[in-house]
Amino acid sequence: MYEFNMSRPSEIEKRNALVRQMFGSVGEDVWVNQPLTLAVGSTVTIGEGTYINSGLILVDDYEITIGKGVLIGTGVTLCTTERRAEGTMYSFPITIGEGAWIGAGAIVLPGVTIGSYAVIGAGSIVNKDILDYTVAVGNPCRPIRKIDERD
Repeated sequence: MYEFNMSRPSEIEKRNALVRQMFGSVGEDVWVNQPLTLAVGSTVTIGEGTYINSGLILVDDYEITIGKGVLIGTGVTLCTTERRAEGTMYSFPITIGEGAWIGAGAIVLPGVTIGSYAVIGAGSIVNKDILDYTVAVGNPCRPIRKIDERD
């Protein structure tokens, strides 16, 4: 992760190789911007054609699955682990479906599934599953409408 974060933007081959080393599985044509913060790396799967903007934080103590063609905005956090008041820690998987778009600054909490082609508004805190083709925003994140042919 350190080498990736310190690499030059012009070092595309090096950056791509490091991304493939850091994560459990990475599809073709994946782009990850710096900086990147992760706990484990090998627990993360990224589908082809996914674009990850700068400042992604992965608390990936458990599995994170990012589908094909996903767009992740700046400063997004995907957190698989929560700590309870009595000190116990729990980890649950996060799944982001194909073609989903996660807006800047969104936080996705443990155990959440974001459906295919869903759109999560900037700054949202996602604590419950979001269905396919749904626009959802806020804190807590709530569905506001379905995506249809006009979109």
